[in-house]
Amino acid sequence: MSPIRGRDLATIAEYAVDLTLVDLAGNDVLMPTEFDDLSERAHRNNQNLPPEAIKHRQILEKAMIKHGFIPMKTEWWHFDFKGYQNKPNLDIPFDSLKNKKAEK
Repeated sequence: MSPIRGRDLATIAEYAVDLTLVDLAGNDVLMPTEFDDLSERAHRNNQNLPPEAIKHRQILEKAMIKHGFIPMKTEWWHFDFKGYQNKPNLDIPFDSLKNKKAEK
């Protein structure tokens, strides 16, 4: 039995991200559900939500797709990087990441 059975391969390989939106003050905006709510309310095709939550979900999805991520159908907050299956596993400490634009 595979040690990763039942887990998301993109997450294990470090090519996935879970995120939400915040306003300019850093406050969470209304989204379809709380983070890690695995009910059908979190599915991307769920339209039984306040219009504001649907709008925010669409904003997040559009931005992530534009930058090369694939949305998970059952979790509005989860995105896998496109082509992660052909990439090496990463083990990079978060603190070691630097913004190259900021260094210039």
